[in-house]
Amino acid sequence: MDSFLQEEDIWALSITITGRCNCYCSYCHYYAYRDRQEYNFDMPEELFRNYVHLIKIIQQKYHKKLQVRFSGGEPLVIGDKLFDYSNYLHSKTGLKPYVLTNGKALNNEIIEKAKKANISAFLVSVENPFDESEGVPSTNETLNKIAALDNNDVRVLPAVVVVKNEYFHKLKEICDYFYSKIEMLPVISELTFHAFQSPTEDQLKSLYENVKNIAKEYYGVSPIRIFPYISPELYASGEKNYLNELDIENTIGINQSNVEEIAPVLFEKLGKSYKKYDCPNMECDWYEDCKIIKWLWFFDGENNNLTGKNHLKDYCSMKKAINNGLYDGITEKIKKNIG
Repeated sequence: MDSFLQEEDIWALSITITGRCNCYCSYCHYYAYRDRQEYNFDMPEELFRNYVHLIKIIQQKYHKKLQVRFSGGEPLVIGDKLFDYSNYLHSKTGLKPYVLTNGKALNNEIIEKAKKANISAFLVSVENPFDESEGVPSTNETLNKIAALDNNDVRVLPAVVVVKNEYFHKLKEICDYFYSKIEMLPVISELTFHAFQSPTEDQLKSLYENVKNIAKEYYGVSPIRIFPYISPELYASGEKNYLNELDIENTIGINQSNVEEIAPVLFEKLGKSYKKYDCPNMECDWYEDCKIIKWLWFFDGENNNLTGKNHLKDYCSMKKAINNGLYDGITEKIKKNIG
């Protein structure tokens, strides 16, 4: 089937198993376009089983290197059904899913059940300690929970910390804070979708300097995973990772009778989610990394009044600040160690 997806690429499939959530994060893009009351329900079991059947067909006929995650909403609100779903997925495909969670309901009992249910990890969203949003668990409590519950059988790891532009000058401090608490770094992400804001020149300079200093401090110490919507090649340790959502609305129209025919629909959606970009600046150091980029950088914003042209300009300036900062920081550290 015609697709930009290469054999060595990771095709990640995110199953939205519930529309319910026990937190009220102000920047949440899931509820930005959904009414909480209307989505106060869980994925029907029949739909979940159809999705698993689809994943098995993809494995057999289209792509081997798959990754599955359970998301929401908040997956832990569905209780033991989470473990039933994980075991079912594993029995049919051999894949061990990971769970995106706010961590509020995580405890030792859940970890013990997860060990028996073939869950590989819980990735826990965390807050910028200098800018905690309303309606979320405190950063300190979440990090204490990660430190207490992480284990070799089921990893409990920091996931995404959203950092607003005005906190780019504190990126290094944010990383220092996390490392002092759990000896690892979270995924650092910019505001995205409806919440995105164009960075100023001063913010771009701060972004570059702080990423460089993070690289000088943590390269070779802890994985540095930053700004996945801009530099996905840095997020997956050099591997290319492309994501489809298998949503609770069933927008791909899957049912028991058409599962075999749905895979091409997913390929089509993948092509719409990641657009080919013919950048005119072929001399740019990062030209090869910009041939396929996320759809959101092409389209006119609804709430931030930015055009697709503005978005591409911001993408380019942030990409250069991030990647140049990382490269320069690593280079300086290597030269210092050699010297």
